[in-house]
Amino acid sequence: FGGGAGLIFTPTIYLFLSHANPDASHLMQTSITTMIASLMVSGLVASFKHHRYGYIDWAVLKWSSPLIIIGSVIGCFIVTYVSSRSVIYFFSLATLTLAIRSTKKIIMPIAENNVSRNDGWSFKYLGSFILGVISTLSGAASFFPIMRASD
Repeated sequence: FGGGAGLIFTPTIYLFLSHANPDASHLMQTSITTMIASLMVSGLVASFKHHRYGYIDWAVLKWSSPLIIIGSVIGCFIVTYVSSRSVIYFFSLATLTLAIRSTKKIIMPIAENNVSRNDGWSFKYLGSFILGVISTLSGAASFFPIMRASD
């Protein structure tokens, strides 16, 4: 929802934690989970607000939520076994990818910016699962309602 959590809070928390305890082994994991926990309330408020304006496609959310949740749980297990340095690299790559994608969406004409609703099953189902894993490993999103395509 653009609150700056991934780009601002996570590195800031990491810097504070690494200064306070530089020998800790899971600094980045702690930073990401702290950021996600701190945004639970604002994510819920934003979700209710988007629902009120009719911006959430509940049909898509219904089939994708279980896969996103399963991916998030698996991402939680993965993040506990990898080094903090690996999570830092993944966080950096995810942040850079999201920045490039956002810039591309701003530059592209609106007609080319629409997402096709008839993507194959692998994009829909595997993509939802991977989204859950990536969100957990990178802290890229704590809540991500499925937005309706613009008419």
